Amino acid sequence: MMKIKLSHLLKSAVITTGLFLANSFALNAQDDTGKNLEIVENVIENIQAQYPIEDTANELNSALSKFANSPGFADLDEASFLEEMNAVMKEASNDLHLRIATAEAVEQRMSRAGGRRTPTMRRVARGQAYQPLGTSKVRAEMLNERTGLIDFDSAIYRNPDLFADALDAVASADNIVLDLRGVPGGSVPGVAYFLSQFYAEPTHLSSRYSRRFDRPQELWTVETPHSKVFADKNLYVLTNKRSASGAEAVAFALRNSGRATLVGEKTAGAGNAGAFVDVGEGLMLFLPISQTIDPKTGKAWEATGVMPHVEVPADEALDAALELISRST
Repeated sequence: MMKIKLSHLLKSAVITTGLFLANSFALNAQDDTGKNLEIVENVIENIQAQYPIEDTANELNSALSKFANSPGFADLDEASFLEEMNAVMKEASNDLHLRIATAEAVEQRMSRAGGRRTPTMRRVARGQAYQPLGTSKVRAEMLNERTGLIDFDSAIYRNPDLFADALDAVASADNIVLDLRGVPGGSVPGVAYFLSQFYAEPTHLSSRYSRRFDRPQELWTVETPHSKVFADKNLYVLTNKRSASGAEAVAFALRNSGRATLVGEKTAGAGNAGAFVDVGEGLMLFLPISQTIDPKTGKAWEATGVMPHVEVPADEALDAALELISRST
């Protein structure tokens, strides 16, 4: 990927935005049109500066600029503006992460994802660190005397105590079934720490391209209180088309390292990790800022998804995994 200084990108974004939006700024800045134009400008600037795929960033910004100068733009209320803007970004990028919404809607969605406490939104700003996300919902049980099930009912965040409780509940099993069907994502620290439970030795799981750094950032496992115990267990991962983002990162790493057998459906294809950006007027943009790749092949799963080893309908995945386990005995 071509390296460009952030200051140059920002300067270019401002110039490009000015060229495309010059005709529109003649409108009254106090009305909804002026607010919407300012939001589009902020979105373009952030995409140009931080979106990890440069060619896609250029396509997005061209599409957004045309949207801002399109007939009927001046008549859009907030709901219509958000709907059409998301449609424009989806068509230009096919990026499942890239979306704009009201801060209130984001807070409500995040509050439904947490467990014992409401998670805070993850925000990103230049020069600032991430804020942590909240608690995962995870349960574990023994399906029989040799097989345990770990099932996430929310995104995968870094919660060592919850992970420890789940692992302790299935510690006697020889086989572990990890159910990621419908899991919508997770945080990078959460994914990395959870994956670390299944490797005895330091393992390079993935790398991430980002404009924030001069070189790809490597993601490695760390030693945990359970890693030496669970590293020897047979691992089966259940996926479906709604397994997305952080859940896909788990499946991606386990598959590429040969650590697990994947059973079910191809995953969603949301491979660009991101964070929330305030773009003004009470609106938040979830902006992809890095792309995860396999360190051996350089391939990503963005837009393509992660393929299972054994492809079956989602509602048959658990039975199929149990059948594989029975054959291995």
